[in-house]
Amino acid sequence: MDEDAFIPVNVFNSQEWAETLHKIKSPLTVLKSRLEQALELEPNTAPELIKGLHTEVNKLVTTVNNLGIGTNPVKALPLSKINLKQLAIILLQRFQLAYPELSINHHLQGELFLYDNEERLSELLSNLLENACKYTPQGQVLLEILRQNDQILICIRDSGIGIAPEDIPKIFDTFFRASNARETGTGYGIGLYIVQQIIETLQGEIKVESTLGKGSTFLVKLPV
Repeated sequence: MDEDAFIPVNVFNSQEWAETLHKIKSPLTVLKSRLEQALELEPNTAPELIKGLHTEVNKLVTTVNNLGIGTNPVKALPLSKINLKQLAIILLQRFQLAYPELSINHHLQGELFLYDNEERLSELLSNLLENACKYTPQGQVLLEILRQNDQILICIRDSGIGIAPEDIPKIFDTFFRASNARETGTGYGIGLYIVQQIIETLQGEIKVESTLGKGSTFLVKLPV
């Protein structure tokens, strides 16, 4: 296959597409309402609230764009030979700046290349790292990537709050958030859904192991 080729990728079937469009209206409506309420508050309070809410709205809008809302669900993506090691190091540097209280480390073994779309692989790694960092109040996050025969293995371990056993089968559902994750007040339950969609598109698989109060491990296997 030639580098920089384009292939059509069907990320969602029509039913998933319709359901996602419907579900995403709810949080956007709530945020819009909260912004309107903030505008009615005292002048010395409203600016800070609006700033914070504006940040949250931007995050959600970015997520909507990542899901492809408003575009054809079958879209062409440019493909090229991606250096996963180089991509991972850039992302890790960004996350370390964003989460200075955490120890974010990596173990990147050997030459790690995948022939795919760089933006898609970046989205995959970013969502997994964001999930790990967001739910690790203190401690460490470790990203390991290695090649094993005809597979690339991506493993992200954290020492965070963990996931209850009954919640693990649901964490890739659209808008699902584990009970202890809801207590943190962050996230919308879309990141891991996007991760699963990308992995299915790449014909890979993902496994999760977690212990409440001790952390989680996400293992991704992608064919080379």
